[in-house]
This record gives sequence, C-alpha cells and structure tokens, in this order.
Amino acid sequence: MISEGKGKPTRTRNVQSVLNISPTWTKKVCSTCHMTYNPLVSVDASVHKKYHSDFMSGISWTATLGSKSLETVTLVLLKKSSKLGQLKSSVTRETKRVVIHTIDKQNKRQVSKVEEILKMVNTELNAADDSKQWRLLAFDSSKAFILVLDNKAIGICTTDSINHAQWLILKNQKIVPDRK
Repeated sequence: MISEGKGKPTRTRNVQSVLNISPTWTKKVCSTCHMTYNPLVSVDASVHKKYHSDFMSGISWTATLGSKSLETVTLVLLKKSSKLGQLKSSVTRETKRVVIHTIDKQNKRQVSKVEEILKMVNTELNAADDSKQWRLLAFDSSKAFILVLDNKAIGICTTDSINHAQWLILKNQKIVPDRK
C-alpha cells in the first residue's frame, strides 16, 4: 500500500494475522462460582482465578481506600469440629471484627470499588441495577455502606432518597405507574 501525503510517497507494511482455533478448546464451568472459562487459555484461567477468589472471599477492601469507619461490630463465630474415631465433638469460639464503612461520593476509587461489588452482587442475585443515587452529590441523603471483614468486602447496602412512593411488581421488577 502506498500512502501519499506531503513530500515523498511512503510504503506501509502489511502484516498478516493468523486465526488459530485450537481443536482442544475446553469449556469448563466452575462448580463453585459458576464461571465458564477455558483453562487452557492463560488469560481466561487468570480471570477465573481472580473472580473465584473475589466470589468466595469477598472483594479486597483495604485501608488505602480511605473510607470512613462508621461502626465496628464484633462477631462470635462458633465452629463445630470432630476428629475421626471420636464420638464427641468440640465447639471453638472465634471472634472477628467487622467494620461498616460509609462511602465518600467524591472519592473515585471508593465509588469504583462499590460499583465492582454491586456488579458482582447484582449478577449473582439476578437483581436489577440500582438508581446510582448513592454516588450523586445532588442526592445528599442517598448513601452506600460496605461491610468489611479481614480487609474483604463481605456486604453492601445502598440507599436512595424517597421523593414519592411507588408500587413495584415483585415478579418482574416493574414500577406500576400512577398508583397512590
């Protein structure tokens, strides 16, 4: 191909691409997180590994995000265990510190992380997208809260302002118009 512009014409170099479709394409569905991926493709495998980790352990929420701690709750976890050959089982108690954080709407990193968490939660629950009021400065009373355990987000709550009440059909998530 010759391209003509100012001065001397230049020749551009063509590059041939090859599409290589492997006959050994392997589709795998993770029995835990239900993600479908090809374990033979390194990018697919690494995306699955991250998603699986986030799905099972929660999405990372570290102190570097700078979110404001609203409340701290101590949970007491009871674990029942029994050893092989023993008829008795024992119960151990473990306490964990859970922190509730409120999101700063002006902190882009926090907002982005909340959107990542919401995407995962809404996909898993097959839920409709939220109104996103929690991230808009115009809606001062709308907020987002994250529940954090061991630097992992394990819960989320977003709130919206209520300007007027509306009816919602639970089965199809549609709003009934002009209902008072």
